Amino acid sequence: MRKSQPRCVALALLVAVSACMPPRGGAGGKILFHSDRSGTEEIFVMDTDGSNVRQLTHVGRSEVASIDAEGSPDGKRIAFSSNRTGPWDDLYVMDADGGNVRQLTDTPEVSEHEAAWSPDGRHIAYSAQPRSPIAADGTRQDRQAAQIWIMDADGSNARALTSGSSRNLGPAWSPDGSNIAFSSDRHAAFDINVIGTDEGDLEIYLMDRNGWNGRRLTEGATALNPAWSPDGQRIAFQINRINIRNREGIIDAESIAHIHVMNADGSNQRRLTDSPRIEVRSAWSPDGREIVFNCGPGQDEKWEICLVRADGSGLRKLTNNDAFDGHPDWW
Repeated sequence: MRKSQPRCVALALLVAVSACMPPRGGAGGKILFHSDRSGTEEIFVMDTDGSNVRQLTHVGRSEVASIDAEGSPDGKRIAFSSNRTGPWDDLYVMDADGGNVRQLTDTPEVSEHEAAWSPDGRHIAYSAQPRSPIAADGTRQDRQAAQIWIMDADGSNARALTSGSSRNLGPAWSPDGSNIAFSSDRHAAFDINVIGTDEGDLEIYLMDRNGWNGRRLTEGATALNPAWSPDGQRIAFQINRINIRNREGIIDAESIAHIHVMNADGSNQRRLTDSPRIEVRSAWSPDGREIVFNCGPGQDEKWEICLVRADGSGLRKLTNNDAFDGHPDWW
């Protein structure tokens, strides 16, 4: 079975404009995620206290994964990635109960991930990673950099928002729909990511919804997975760091990641979580009071879903089992 990892801005926005956007998921009382708890990677939904877990996809094939679920603003649809029709991942959409699955993209040798609905539900931004053919030994190498694309919600009119040799991924719409935050290594001194999938040298950027006017918000750390607060005034994101330790002459590298928050213009960056776990891929509650994210693998070497208040207090686990639980989306 394929194991996935959690996959796991602007000036202050006009509150009046944000208030006109439809509320996400109606009451906002559900959390989408993907998990292999059923034996294969499928999409699940649960209440915000971790109870009432229900499975939404039921492919049931070990070579197929359904991942990266993102609920539509009106609460009626769920976009997700899956390799159910081939070796690459395409984007799909289904009804809120898991029914009426339809394919949105069909692009050979390109994997699409990280679907992000526009606030009005009319468009979906996503990451597209060209893939090289699978070699005889079962391996393959990425041959081009990932880029951010946008399409209509029915899969039509797909077009690229970014281009070039730099990697651009993880799009997140501002609540008023005017900007898209994303991660990029376009500032790198040389092209280290034309081939490869490591996260080195990524930073958070902001661009207009048409791909213009890109500007950098973070500097000096590996920053990725931006998530806007509902009022458009803050962005949560993760910072990855490598700690190098020398234990009796043995060099050991340890990867650490924590959730941070900053103002929408990149100012006032501060660390939100401070636990021994690795913490990635965050999403805000509709009222902006809490943030859900992936936590792990701690000493138990499992990925779980955790919740914390927006001020960093009240950290708690929502899942606790032997399965992989990833990529939560508050819906």
